[in-house]
Amino acid sequence: MKLIIASNNNHKLFEIKAILGDCFEDIKSMKEAGIDHETVEDGETFYDNALKKAREIAEISGCCALADDSGICV
Repeated sequence: MKLIIASNNNHKLFEIKAILGDCFEDIKSMKEAGIDHETVEDGETFYDNALKKAREIAEISGCCALADDSGICV
């Protein structure tokens, strides 16, 4: 099974591959999968935005997708 990481952040990709590498046949970033898409992050929480990103990329790719959204809270 293939997993698309809904991010082009190389550090996130490296970390996720290290954690989930044995669970998927192939793990790719959006760029590696040929996906050029920017999700509008208009959710009320980091969770909302991550869920939105993962759903959009899963729909575009037809594959499983995983997203992470975090930020600085002051």
